[in-house]
Amino acid sequence: VAPASVFHISVGTRRANASRGVQFCRGYDNAVPHATDCIAQCDEYKFTADPPVLQCDDGKLTPESFSCGLTCDAYELLSGVASTSSPPCIEGAEIRHGGVCHLVCKAGHVANPVVLDCYNGAFSQADVECRAVVTGCGAPADVLNSVSGETCAEGARIELGGACTALCTPGYAPSVHLLQCEDSGLNPRTFDCFEMCDAPEVARGACKEGPQIA
Repeated sequence: VAPASVFHISVGTRRANASRGVQFCRGYDNAVPHATDCIAQCDEYKFTADPPVLQCDDGKLTPESFSCGLTCDAYELLSGVASTSSPPCIEGAEIRHGGVCHLVCKAGHVANPVVLDCYNGAFSQADVECRAVVTGCGAPADVLNSVSGETCAEGARIELGGACTALCTPGYAPSVHLLQCEDSGLNPRTFDCFEMCDAPEVARGACKEGPQIA
């Protein structure tokens, strides 16, 4: 519905075509007073207006027109999407034509995309998801001479605020023994495993550190 076809200018007001008893501006059959908002209305079920409000100023509506489109059903986003709350939009179960849906997920998950537009009954993107939020730090990868590919004694994932105890195969020592898990990741990012030195053979003597020196 375009007001250009249903309104005409009068002094200080905008008059609406009231044929079929339809109010295009809520509460006003024929005229919207100066300095008053026109709450746009559509005359069909499940149709909503975009924009929903027009301002009347000395016979001129701003903006000059509005469109009527189907409302979007937020629950349609639930199909194939795991870990989504119900309803999945902050704005509610129904999103007006021209409106937006801020997708909301259950705790521990983040929405992708975050915002969806509704246009005439369809969302701007159909393939939405709630991704699990990964916290902590991953253990360093591809460290030569680590223990069978395992690099941290604590496992493949380190809790935020915790530390990775570096692991190397026997005969090798880590360049850094502890790597701290911080918001930005492990500090330092990785480590190397260096071959240890054999202690020298000395009559009636030995190294305090043992037969191998890091």
